Amino acid sequence: MISLTTPTYDIQGDLIINTDPKTTFGTLSRRNTRTATLDGESVLTDLGYSYSDMVLTIEASVISQGNIDHLKYLLINHPVLYISTKEGVFLGTIKGLDSNVIPVSFNFLPIKKVSA
Repeated sequence: MISLTTPTYDIQGDLIINTDPKTTFGTLSRRNTRTATLDGESVLTDLGYSYSDMVLTIEASVISQGNIDHLKYLLINHPVLYISTKEGVFLGTIKGLDSNVIPVSFNFLPIKKVSA
C-alpha cells in the first residue's frame, strides 16, 4: 500500500493505492565510476549514494476507475508529490502513467527522502 499526497493544500490532494507484489521500490547503488589507467590498474571515483537515483515502479491491479482518474488529476496538476511507502516517505514526481491496461503502472522519480 502506498499513499500519494500533494505538498501544498488541495482538497483532492491525497490518494491511497493498494499495490501489487510486483511493485519495486528501487535498487540501491552508489554513484561511482571506474577508469582504467595506463599502468594496467584503475581509479575508482565514488560520489556516494543518492535517493534521487532510485526509480519506484508502482503497479496496482485492483484499482477503481475513480482512483485512476484521481491519479491522472495528481499527475496533471502537481509537478511534485509525496509518496509514502514501506521504504519511507519521498518527495518526487510521477513519470509515465500507463492507465489503459490492468495492472495500472507508473514510475515515481524521488528527489529526496524526507523520513525513514
